[in-house]
Amino acid sequence: MGFLDKLRPQATKAVDDHGNQIGSGLDKLSEMVDQKTGGKYDDKVAMAESKVEDALDNLDGRDDDIPDRQGTGERHPAAKQRRGIKRRPPR
Repeated sequence: MGFLDKLRPQATKAVDDHGNQIGSGLDKLSEMVDQKTGGKYDDKVAMAESKVEDALDNLDGRDDDIPDRQGTGERHPAAKQRRGIKRRPPR
């Protein structure tokens, strides 16, 4: 049994037990990156956040671990506009 084979059950349990905290941390991290970069990389941050959430959700084969933003099903850009973070205008 390899390292990753041993890690997967532990990671699955951690995500199952602490999905809300992980989701909140991802939200805070993406907001911080957007504030530091002035929204310049908003689309890339949104894509990365979405991929991380999907990967963690599908770790155990079920899409139930990381909750959607406030239960609305919204993803990154719409939620940020609602929170009042100013975005850079497109070039």
